[in-house]
Amino acid sequence: MMKELREYLLNLARRNDITVSNVETKDDGPDMAIPFLSMIIMNPNSSTQYAYEFRLAHELAHLLYGDTESDAVYNFSPYIMRVSERAANVQAIRMIASFWFDDVPVESRNWLDFMNYLGLQSHFEDMAREAVMQA
Repeated sequence: MMKELREYLLNLARRNDITVSNVETKDDGPDMAIPFLSMIIMNPNSSTQYAYEFRLAHELAHLLYGDTESDAVYNFSPYIMRVSERAANVQAIRMIASFWFDDVPVESRNWLDFMNYLGLQSHFEDMAREAVMQA
């Protein structure tokens, strides 16, 4: 499922003329969205618990749904400190849930498994539950 999800997200980026580049840096190097270049830079070596696919969706959300005028560069941050980061987390979870549960009846959807696959912490529970049930 993760392979298909990654391909879906990469295709979504291509359809929106967004370039996604993998740049292998140190473990703590963040992923970045650069609105004025329509580019996402991903660090596949990131030591974070968050799945690559969630991080990619998060950066995509910045470019597709974010305020591209206010920030020159977005760095991945799961801690929801800024409004733009929280909005990107919500949109990323919705984006993934709509793909993940496309043909799954509501009664068969498990939002906890969804969170575990993506490496999401407990502060994402409300976002994940809502997105999974509305997908």
